[in-house]
Amino acid sequence: MSIANELAKEFLYHNDLYRAGRAIISDKHFDEIKKALVAVSPNHPALKKVDEGCVLSGLGTLPFAEWYSYLPKNTPVIVEPKIDGCAMALRYVDGILVKAWTRKGVDKTYCMRMIEDLPKHILARGTVEIRGELYGKGLIPARSQRLAAGHLRKKQPSGMGLSFCAFQIFNGKGTEITNLRQLAKWGFLVTGYIKVTTNVVSEVKKLHQKWQDSLIFSRYPTDGIVVKVLSKDLQEEIGRTSIAPSWATAIKDVWKKTW
Repeated sequence: MSIANELAKEFLYHNDLYRAGRAIISDKHFDEIKKALVAVSPNHPALKKVDEGCVLSGLGTLPFAEWYSYLPKNTPVIVEPKIDGCAMALRYVDGILVKAWTRKGVDKTYCMRMIEDLPKHILARGTVEIRGELYGKGLIPARSQRLAAGHLRKKQPSGMGLSFCAFQIFNGKGTEITNLRQLAKWGFLVTGYIKVTTNVVSEVKKLHQKWQDSLIFSRYPTDGIVVKVLSKDLQEEIGRTSIAPSWATAIKDVWKKTW
């Protein structure tokens, strides 16, 4: 490992500890590490964009047929499980994980480094931001969410029993499927998905029933399914409201309000 990368690793480690309220060195010592890294490699990825993360939006819950009626006719969609855990976002710069934050933008990089199946490095240049869900493995939804939230609150987290599932590349191109395949190539755990291109309302209704009957997505702690417009270009065209993207919706298990 080069001197620059050794300094970068030390810088990120102590930066994470400081933001988690667990600093083990003085501010002066931390500044010295940062200055040493700047002197050796002033443009090192570890120095870029280690600022606060943006707030993550939720999903709309309009009755599905109503939501779909606002889209262009016969719009293809993709159906994924709605994992019940804690929404998280990650920032990689030139392949190095430099930031992880919660839905409200709170830094939890230190906690996320404890998650065994979360890649700490990926083969990507520039800045890549990814969204996913931290969840408890093999648990019912409510317990999954509590375990994930408890981990994020701890000052000495272990990451035991937790996984991270990635499902979005911010500003990704192509389709949802090509983005999921790219995430898998980078080493992320990704969920199964089902593409629906014809008779969308009736087919999604059938898939929702299959989910309720534990015939699909049963390996995850879920509290519903998520339906997204397949094309990323069309997603950009459709846009979003102030609180949620207009190109995606959640369908939970309250039948009368779903359709």
